[in-house]
Amino acid sequence: MELFVFDRAGAYSSGKFSIHDEPDKFARAIVGYLTMTHEDMGIDTFIKRLSEDVISLCDTAGKETKFTLEQLLSTSRRTTCFSTENYAKAVKFSWTSEGGAQEADLLILAEERGVKGVPRLVAYNRKTSIAELRQDLEFPRPKLNKRKLPALLSDSDSGDDCHRYKWRRCSDWEMPGEYDGPPPGLTESSEKPFINKIYNCLVVAPYGRPISNFESAMELLESMRDAIRAHESLYVKAGILHRDVSPSNILITKPDLADGYKGILIDLDHTHRCDAKMTEKHIGTLPFMAVGLLLEKDHTYRLSP
Repeated sequence: MELFVFDRAGAYSSGKFSIHDEPDKFARAIVGYLTMTHEDMGIDTFIKRLSEDVISLCDTAGKETKFTLEQLLSTSRRTTCFSTENYAKAVKFSWTSEGGAQEADLLILAEERGVKGVPRLVAYNRKTSIAELRQDLEFPRPKLNKRKLPALLSDSDSGDDCHRYKWRRCSDWEMPGEYDGPPPGLTESSEKPFINKIYNCLVVAPYGRPISNFESAMELLESMRDAIRAHESLYVKAGILHRDVSPSNILITKPDLADGYKGILIDLDHTHRCDAKMTEKHIGTLPFMAVGLLLEKDHTYRLSP
C-alpha cells in the first residue's frame, strides 16, 4: 500500500508498505485521514465564513481592513479572484513561486515610479507557503525518471538533450493554458525536493470588465490603446517587463478611476525586473507566446510580450 498527499507543489507519498506486515501503520494512516482538519484537507481557513465570506487584510497603511468576497470573477490553477465593494475592487488569491518579485511589491514600485494604467495595491497579506506546510516532513533528493515524463514533454535518450524539454506540436484544442517550466523534481540538477510556493492575498483597485466584453468598436480600440500605454509606462518608468499580455489581462475601466485610462493592464505575476537576472524559464500564456520562445531559439526582449 502507498498513501499520497497532494498540494500546490505536487504529490508526495508515504512509500510502499504492507498492511499485513505493518497493520499499526495502516491503522494510524486511516485514523489520520478521518481526523484531518479543514487546514489539513487544503480548505482555505483564512476566509471567515459568516453570513458572508469575509477576509481581513492589512492595507498599505498597516491598518487591518475587512473585505467581503462578493462574486467569483475568475479561477485558474494558481489564481482565484473575487469582486468586493460592488465591483470597485478585486480580491486576488494566488500561489506564486518563491524567489521572484511578488506582485504586491511590484505594484508598490509601480505606484512609487508614477506608472499609469495598472491597478493600485489596496491591501496585502502573505498567508503561508508550501515549505511551512511541509516543515515537519523529510524528502529525499529527487531523481530523473524519463519513463514517467508527462506526455506533453518529449525527451531524448542520449547526450545533454535528456535534460532539455521541448513542446510537442499540438492543436489549439489540446494546448494547455500556461507553461511555467519543467515540472518540479524531474531533473537531476534539482537541489530542492520541491518548488516552494507562497500563498498570497491582495486587494487591488480599480477593477473593470474583461476586454472581451466591449460594447462598441471604439471602446475596444481605446482600451487596447491604453493597455499599450500602460505596458510602455510599466517598462519605461519602473523597468518592469510584463511578459504575459493577453486578452484576459486587459480590463475596461472607468477613466475617472484609472488616471484617465479606459483600459488597464493587470496580473504582474510573470513580470521581469530589468535590473534582475533574466530567468531561462518560458513564462506566459501559450497561445500568445512567440514561436521563437517555444522553439527555444536565441531571442531578444522583443519576443517577451
